[in-house]
Amino acid sequence: MLCGFSSTILQFFFFRVGAAVGEAVLHPAAYSLIADTFPPKRMVRAVMIFLTSVLFANGLAFIAGGAVVKAITSLPELPFGLRPWQATFFLVGAPGLVLAAFFLMVREPDRLSGDREGLATFGDSIRYIWGRRRDYGPLYGCSLLLAVPTMTTYLWMPTHFIRTYGLDASTSGYYIGVIYLVLPALGGFAGSVITEKWQNAGRHDASMRIVLLCALIGTVGGLAGIMSRLEHTLVLMLPLALIPVAYYANIVALLQLLTPSRMRGVNSALLLLATNLGAAALASPLVGAMSDTLFAGKPWGLGAGVALVNVSCGMLAAAIAVSSLERFGRVMRDSVERPSGPSHVL
Repeated sequence: MLCGFSSTILQFFFFRVGAAVGEAVLHPAAYSLIADTFPPKRMVRAVMIFLTSVLFANGLAFIAGGAVVKAITSLPELPFGLRPWQATFFLVGAPGLVLAAFFLMVREPDRLSGDREGLATFGDSIRYIWGRRRDYGPLYGCSLLLAVPTMTTYLWMPTHFIRTYGLDASTSGYYIGVIYLVLPALGGFAGSVITEKWQNAGRHDASMRIVLLCALIGTVGGLAGIMSRLEHTLVLMLPLALIPVAYYANIVALLQLLTPSRMRGVNSALLLLATNLGAAALASPLVGAMSDTLFAGKPWGLGAGVALVNVSCGMLAAAIAVSSLERFGRVMRDSVERPSGPSHVL
């Protein structure tokens, strides 16, 4: 809401930074709360529900934001001399104050890990994570690599649709928006159900198996960029849209089980940082460079670059997941046998 009070671009910048900081701390804190509230076998489903709510909120923000702007700009005059953009920030931000008040009633859960050593410093957390880099590395690596197809879809596929199939920007955005509005939630739900089914059947490596399955699906779906017909491209994008919540919910759950409660926040924040920055670093320049060099002058060059990057990332993530199945099978087996806390024996 403070953005609506901005009178200079510098003030607006700092208020937006404040909003970004608030959003950044939400996920690490939420993951830690979930880990101390739900038993290991229900953690994937809990994380999935949380992530799905974020997806719906993002979609709702576009819809509600557009509706608010349209309604405000149609008014002949606004109170207190407000401009339409200021009134938009006030109206969209006000519900957050109500939700914040409700959240004050949420009770801090008991630490299920039995960790009573007090707060850990940032340095303590970094040293711990680095000391167990062979354990956390596969999670970070798979998370980063499997985020690339989603990033390339958002960054490059609309332009690919325009160049290759002659669609306009509005139609391109509509196709991608419809696919990614619903399917990630469906994929996340299916992933959590399958994870729990495999766990109940005695497959303690169920979460990493889901990550492997998502990597294989992402590899196949990554071929969407080289399809000559729009219908074929859209068909291959459907399974690609199913995997973001499914793989990430399982990775987050494994990360919480591996990490002492007093260090979960830092570890989750680093996972988010590595995933977002790493995926953006791979998706944006690599696809552009391939389109301008390897496939220069080809109308389908952008799609080919997207396909090459997506398939490569999917195959590499699958290789990492396969090599990690036994390790994370032991982690889950230990956490089930000792539900009072995360495993520290790998």
